[in-house]
Amino acid sequence: MAETLKIIDMPQRLLEGYPTAINETIQALADAGIVVHHKQDDLIATADASSLATSKTLTKALAEWIVAHAADTDVHTSADAAVVQAAAWASAPAEPADLTEVMATLNELKADINLHVAQADHHRGQAWGSVGGDGVVVAKAITTTDATDQPEANALANAIKAFCNNHAKAACRSVEITPN
Repeated sequence: MAETLKIIDMPQRLLEGYPTAINETIQALADAGIVVHHKQDDLIATADASSLATSKTLTKALAEWIVAHAADTDVHTSADAAVVQAAAWASAPAEPADLTEVMATLNELKADINLHVAQADHHRGQAWGSVGGDGVVVAKAITTTDATDQPEANALANAIKAFCNNHAKAACRSVEITPN
């Protein structure tokens, strides 16, 4: 038999019951690895990489976003102190100096964001992922090939951007009724 949350049809009881129902739904989505943030983070709006110049610009934006995202305690349950400025980004805070630095930074950022999304303690108690056949949440990951040339750097930068934007959207605020 299906379980139903029954709420008495009185204004005060409705105000008490709706947040309970909504928050139970949010928790179920969090337990399934779908909603892992407490609010949506800013999205990366920088243009996709298609050349050395655009890959430098996007790499800088990604490096800055990933560090800021990991530290944001409005988005996360706690800051992810393991995600720090990419060591490969020697030109920081300027754009990477050349293709070698772009590739090294992107490869490091891929590893950093993959590690970040797999951690449950910053994400409502669950990794960001999908429930596997055994009922265990399998963390999402960027599987794009590491960058070894310009076309691969463009592909990896664009994949990291899309992945981070999707991760930022994996959010929902809990509901609490407050007096005024």
